[in-house]
Amino acid sequence: MKFKGFNNHFKKYTGNKSLKEIEIFNNKSFQDLFIDIPIQHSIVNMDCNNDKNIDKLLSCENNYKIAKKLNWNNDIINKINHYKNIFIDDNTLGIHLRFTSMTVHNNIYGNVSFKDYIDKIKTYIEKYNIINLFIASDNNESIQKIKDELPNIKINYFDNFSKQTHEVQKNHNAIDFEIYNRVNNKESYTEVILDSIMLSKCKYLIYRVSSVSLLAILLGNNIKSECLNNNSRFI
Repeated sequence: MKFKGFNNHFKKYTGNKSLKEIEIFNNKSFQDLFIDIPIQHSIVNMDCNNDKNIDKLLSCENNYKIAKKLNWNNDIINKINHYKNIFIDDNTLGIHLRFTSMTVHNNIYGNVSFKDYIDKIKTYIEKYNIINLFIASDNNESIQKIKDELPNIKINYFDNFSKQTHEVQKNHNAIDFEIYNRVNNKESYTEVILDSIMLSKCKYLIYRVSSVSLLAILLGNNIKSECLNNNSRFI
């Protein structure tokens, strides 16, 4: 799907930089998180014929093997160890909240509301006696709403990571934010990787279609996960 005026949005935040220059910066930022990347293939080029089908993607043994071979640099490892001790216990429920620009894709991936999330979270809390959540979110509004709904549950998240203010942005502001953040925030790749890694340390995971959640599942060990998307292609 192409967004109307996307090129204008992109040029607005990249100035005179070419797309190639931005891609080089992005690739370098991502590679800086690793000591090395031993596998040259991307997940979508593995044995799965249809990378849009989550079941097929997660059923590919090669994807898990590749994820387990990722070799983080010492800075990332230190952050993992530090925040895991703060955020995660042996019965943590991980939540990946994705709204903002994802609402543009609801016709493709299916609509998911905050109520869908909170109802499922409450079900897991009751069923598995959960008292600790780790939340990776693209916006602050959703986090606050969960805190208001669950005042007796410990809720952890990276409060200094870049997030949008509201679940739904007007006039494509969500897209503006994502482009600006990727171009100008050199920590954006570290942030998303750390969110994924923390989710991977959780015992349970509630999510909607996202590479962040899929990476968490691939990095984790037998996470009990549940996708909220109501489009049958992704259930």
